[in-house]
Amino acid sequence: MTSKGDDKVDKSTGVVNTKPILQKHQGARLADSIQKKILQLKEWDYPTRFGELPEPKRIRIDGLVAEQLKERIECLLAMTPSDALAITQEIGNDWKSFQRDFAAFGKNRPEEAPAIAVVREEELACNDEIWVAGDVHADLLGFEAVLQAFKSQAEPNAKLIFLGDLIDRGLHDLQVVSSLLRYMHEEPGRYAWLVGNHDEGLQWNEEAKEFRSTVSPATFQEQLNEGNDTELTQFGAILTRIVKELPYALFLPRLLVAHGGFPLSDTWSELKSLADLTKRACLTDFVWNRWSDSKVKRPDRTSSSSEFTADDFHGFRRICKTNLGLTVKGMVRGHDHIQQNRERWERWEEVRKSSYEGRILT
Repeated sequence: MTSKGDDKVDKSTGVVNTKPILQKHQGARLADSIQKKILQLKEWDYPTRFGELPEPKRIRIDGLVAEQLKERIECLLAMTPSDALAITQEIGNDWKSFQRDFAAFGKNRPEEAPAIAVVREEELACNDEIWVAGDVHADLLGFEAVLQAFKSQAEPNAKLIFLGDLIDRGLHDLQVVSSLLRYMHEEPGRYAWLVGNHDEGLQWNEEAKEFRSTVSPATFQEQLNEGNDTELTQFGAILTRIVKELPYALFLPRLLVAHGGFPLSDTWSELKSLADLTKRACLTDFVWNRWSDSKVKRPDRTSSSSEFTADDFHGFRRICKTNLGLTVKGMVRGHDHIQQNRERWERWEEVRKSSYEGRILT
């Protein structure tokens, strides 16, 4: 799993010391590991380290992989809006079919609830590798470092899930998005992209012929509106159509994966089927909600970025089990940027107050 951070190249060795920090886990076994450690954590009174839980670790990129990374970066830095458009034209304009046929778990999007993906126990072997990458934010070096590490070290059947927010904050939105689309097209079923709030926030106003955004900073929106580059405008408009077909959440066996959070308590009375998870309030919660160390908090529908609490999380787990036939023991998410190299399983000192029980990894 990865999280966003700085990337540096040691010029004396050519070694790329990558942050995003990478971590891989063995498929559905992650949630089982979490459950196993929960019992011990209660006995240990929440120690600073979580023992056998899969800890984020740095993956060293050097040698041939570093050379491949350098070549890839140099190639992408030369990309023009015309090149990016050519990639989309090669793929085609049916982005719903593209998600179904080329995205990882694209065929696991229920007909009654196409905005989410649901992978059942029998569809995922316990030793299948699932890699998860956090917010990229147009960081081309970080993005490609993740890809090269994955391609060089992951098992042949492994899948890499991006948690959204590919754009904004960084400098290479065009290259990051185009590169991921090409990877997805060339290696069907291996990569997935979940909606992030910055992805969803970018909107094309056809009447005004301009881009708008519901987030800040919205650096890609500003770039799209600054010049008179017709091809860049066309690419931005295509991107807004692509994002509309992305999944909002991925339910793996015992593990929920989403950019932000999960449906808050004011939606639970209406959650009777998977289709109910695709109501607007639920989709907003998957993408926009933030982590809180409070134990109880009322849903705030006056803001698109409400906060979830420990009680919300455990309550949603119960709703999933009783009403939806889904078992959720843990969650992997992005959205909240962790600023320090410290424990990422919640904020361990705050677990005493919130009692997430070590089940959420940001």
